[in-house]
Amino acid sequence: MSDLKKKFDAAAADLKNLSEALGNDIKLKMYGLFKQSSAGDVTGSRPGFTDIVGRAKYDAWAAVKGTSTEDAMQQYIDLVESLKLGRTTKTNDPVKRVKEVIPPLDDRERERRRALVRAHYAAESRNGSAPTSQPATTSSTLGSLTTP
Repeated sequence: MSDLKKKFDAAAADLKNLSEALGNDIKLKMYGLFKQSSAGDVTGSRPGFTDIVGRAKYDAWAAVKGTSTEDAMQQYIDLVESLKLGRTTKTNDPVKRVKEVIPPLDDRERERRRALVRAHYAAESRNGSAPTSQPATTSSTLGSLTTP
């Protein structure tokens, strides 16, 4: 048995002894790396939309498709080690994932959305139906609405 395989098996055993609860995103990442290490590239068809868990597992495994067995093992070992030390890494940092998926709003887009909300409330008040709640206004919005 190779040294990498021994470390991989030890990491799999260590994962069971972690005291902290792991989030679903980390569990899925671990699942994908484990399957890639042990079975290679994903096989079969993607489960239907009613099998939510199976679909998530399939997607996690498919995300590491093409990764060599040795690389997947090393990534798995590194992730377990970082979890044991209580660190987040590039692969499991949820804040970084959100920032990659949802880009921050620029000032122009933020102002466009505020204008849409103001127009919506103005249209409701013209129609005679009072809005259920008013949008939060900022000092810059109030400053542009008042005359000096």
